[in-house]
Amino acid sequence: MCAFYQCFNQPKCVITTIKSFRKFYPNKIGAYTYWDQKTRARDRNVGWRLDYFFASSEVVPKIKNTDIMSDYYGSDHCPIWLET
Repeated sequence: MCAFYQCFNQPKCVITTIKSFRKFYPNKIGAYTYWDQKTRARDRNVGWRLDYFFASSEVVPKIKNTDIMSDYYGSDHCPIWLET
């Protein structure tokens, strides 16, 4: 069983995780997954990165790539993907 699930309900249990997007793109700016629709923030790419894949240290070596599908429209959020 994954260490995260073993630790989930345990007080004082700490699991170190990383944000997988930053592992592959540490210096990329303007990479968002959410834009406010009322202010048409997506037109100006003024957004927030609210959608994440967190990975434990045991999973990190298995990650081949991850990215944000910012060209996908239909919601105030866009999909993200992770390849293992």
